[in-house]
Amino acid sequence: MQFDHHQLKDLLRQAMAYKSHLLKANMLALIATLCAVPVPLLLPIMVDEVLLDQPGASVNFIASLTPTSWHGPVLFISVMLLLTLLLRLASLVLNVAQTRYFTLIAKRLTYRIRQRLLKQLGRSPSVNTKPVAAVVSRHTLSPTSR
Repeated sequence: MQFDHHQLKDLLRQAMAYKSHLLKANMLALIATLCAVPVPLLLPIMVDEVLLDQPGASVNFIASLTPTSWHGPVLFISVMLLLTLLLRLASLVLNVAQTRYFTLIAKRLTYRIRQRLLKQLGRSPSVNTKPVAAVVSRHTLSPTSR
């Protein structure tokens, strides 16, 4: 099926009806990406800082938040592991929410396109006298098609 300029313009107009939802979904995608990008770097940086005994910004930050008696490799690596898991979880949740937004928008647009096509088929003289929706629903709901 080939889209002409008017059909594509109409589709974009319909998508723009969901502008706020599209903006929210894109913002969720951006935040999810920001959560996911540093994850592979956190543990290697921490291992380098702790095992090479060259404390960097992350070790100093964790040390400033915890009592001195707790300082040690287990604390620093555990905190970074917890941060890594939280970032992964945040990324996962945000990606699921973003996918849900886009899926709902796509379903609504697809439904409108199908409605318009069914109306056009119903007006076509080459179609038999039965309503198209009844034929389609009977075909999709018949016990033999399951």
